[in-house]
Amino acid sequence: MSRASRAAFGCLVLATTGCYSPVDAVFYDYDSDQGHYAENAGHLEEARSFYWRAYVNANAGHLGPKAESNALYNYGRIAGLLCDFEHARKSLEGALELEERAEGPNGGLSGNRMFELARLNLDHAKYAEAVYWYDRAIPLARKSGFDRGSGDPIGFANELDRYASALEQTGDSARAAELRAESAKLHELHPGAEAYYVYDHYPSDCGPS
Repeated sequence: MSRASRAAFGCLVLATTGCYSPVDAVFYDYDSDQGHYAENAGHLEEARSFYWRAYVNANAGHLGPKAESNALYNYGRIAGLLCDFEHARKSLEGALELEERAEGPNGGLSGNRMFELARLNLDHAKYAEAVYWYDRAIPLARKSGFDRGSGDPIGFANELDRYASALEQTGDSARAAELRAESAKLHELHPGAEAYYVYDHYPSDCGPS
């Protein structure tokens, strides 16, 4: 059987799940890279378009849930920065679902997606929803050592402060105080340290969402 015949046969066998397309993989990488370039240059509409195309290529080319999750996550972030809250929320939730499909519940980059959903909701004053996502994300970050010196203790402290803000708005001042005390302790243990990752705040002056 020739190489082409074997490839065709493999696609036939995989018909229920689809056949990996190296051509779509090339376009996926290209659109992802162009999206990052556009985002770093501040061209958010262009970045959103490239990230969406990356997602379409990942889906059409059967590149797997990880690739789809990455593209949809990036698309969702940019949609949020462009005040498109609903597309951002649905895209980030979809990215989380795809990540867990690939890595299992709470696996892989699931915590990353949860933190982004928490920030999005917090910046849009949807405090109960923010608490829900922080309730899920913070334990995963602790488990991965995000709060320790080998992780990103100041970045973790910043998330604790955001979590506390959401809790205060929902009336849970006791838990909020505990988190703020933990954040202060992390700053004390790591004087002069800075967060490895600094996240853009989602605009809050977008009108009704």
